[in-house]
Amino acid sequence: MGRWNDPFVQRLADDAEHATESRWELLADDERFGLRAGDVLICVPYWLDPGDKLTVLRRESDGFDPSCNVYRSQVRRATDPGAGWPDG
Repeated sequence: MGRWNDPFVQRLADDAEHATESRWELLADDERFGLRAGDVLICVPYWLDPGDKLTVLRRESDGFDPSCNVYRSQVRRATDPGAGWPDG
């Protein structure tokens, strides 16, 4: 069954491992993690709450990994600077 005893939790974990990265812009400074408003963060859905939270993998500008999660209300979709279209 995998590393989790609950099949639902195992499915969430499996889905998170294969989640597509997306670009998000931070709306306000977060001093705890050294992030500033306007930072573009590369994220995947948080496996235990994929509808409301994102796991931050790195900051796009320098690759910094803040090791944190953010609520979707703290960010907005960043646009692709080359295409000018929202990232999917």
